[in-house]
Amino acid sequence: MSVISRFAVIAFIATVVGPATASAAPGVIELSQACAATGCTGGDPPGFPINLSQPGSYRLTSNLHVDHPDLDAIAITAHGALIDLGGFQISGPCDPPTPCGGITAGGSGVLGGSESHVRNGTIRGFKGNGITLIESATVEDLILENNQKGVQVFSGLIRRSLIQNNTSFGISLVTGGIVEHNMVLGNGDSGIFLDNSTPPVGELIVRFNLIRKNVGHGIEAQRGALIEGNHLLANLRSGILSPITTTLDVGSLLRAERNAICQSGETGISVGANAQIIENTVASSQGDGIHAGAGALVVGSVAFSNTGRGFDVGDGSAVLESVARANGSTGIRGGEGCVIRSNLAQNSGSSGISAGAGAQVSENVSNDNALDGITLGGAGRAFGNVTASNDRFGLGLNASAGYAENITNDNGTAEVFSGVSTGINVCGGNTTCP
Repeated sequence: MSVISRFAVIAFIATVVGPATASAAPGVIELSQACAATGCTGGDPPGFPINLSQPGSYRLTSNLHVDHPDLDAIAITAHGALIDLGGFQISGPCDPPTPCGGITAGGSGVLGGSESHVRNGTIRGFKGNGITLIESATVEDLILENNQKGVQVFSGLIRRSLIQNNTSFGISLVTGGIVEHNMVLGNGDSGIFLDNSTPPVGELIVRFNLIRKNVGHGIEAQRGALIEGNHLLANLRSGILSPITTTLDVGSLLRAERNAICQSGETGISVGANAQIIENTVASSQGDGIHAGAGALVVGSVAFSNTGRGFDVGDGSAVLESVARANGSTGIRGGEGCVIRSNLAQNSGSSGISAGAGAQVSENVSNDNALDGITLGGAGRAFGNVTASNDRFGLGLNASAGYAENITNDNGTAEVFSGVSTGINVCGGNTTCP
């Protein structure tokens, strides 16, 4: 696929590469294959890498090609260098998954220092990363493909780029920054890896990206981040994963908001403690739709047609105003002390709603599930719920659980398996009714 046709694929990229020109603007230093042979700037010895030891603006006026897999194309030792690729391509000798690729040390397309800015072109075929930069980097309007990682930066802004078919992560970001409006496709590990496992951790935002068919997770965050408005499709592991417990005193809380996640090879969203999961839609995952640790908040989310549970949350969590439909196991499962309120759970392969001891289950509708409408552990309370047409109990309660003001109809067996009535229940057409 040509450079022009690839940019047509990513039509949302604002800066479309135009016809390349042979010279740079006044005050901009030219870089080319020809000058690489003799030295492009003062202090740049002949051959690759081209060494940029002074801040300023640089622009390619031709393609660059590096023949040796262990050499970088451009090495930046200055702070504050801006490199405009001018629509040209920087290429290495590798075409993963050939032996030239992999995790061993090797050349990068652009390797540089802090406050570097790289834009407007293609970097492909490097044994190392397409781009490796440190603090306050900006990477934009690029195609990064068939490298080890597409781009790795310590902190900065990565936007409006197509990052595909790299052998490892598509994007790796460490301590802070923003990843937005990218297409991250078919990479050999997670599409976006937020390697923020060691404090100090700045704000990390991943928003409005298309992340599809990566071999690892769609987005993997080691601690907290804001993950917002992304489309995650057919990633081979989880859509969003945050494996380390996040607490108030370690980084920021993970918040996943308004993401659409479909056909994940494992769980749609799998996060640790205290996560906030707001208005996400998760469908057709080969595992649970949404799995969260203790203290999680799930609001306004939809989980349907997942092979496992729709929602599975830890002790002390809350699931509010959400929909679980046609999941292979329990629609909504909560641990001890959970609040499960104002949800719809239907057509589950097991019970519609199941909660542990001390949970409060209220104002839910749970119908047409393969087992119970609602099951509840000891000392919990079920009130104001509607359960109908479930194959077994409408309410299957522990002996010490209380229930009141529920409406239950046409369930398969005795309405209340156990429990303590604390008010008036309406049990039309069922075997027992307190």
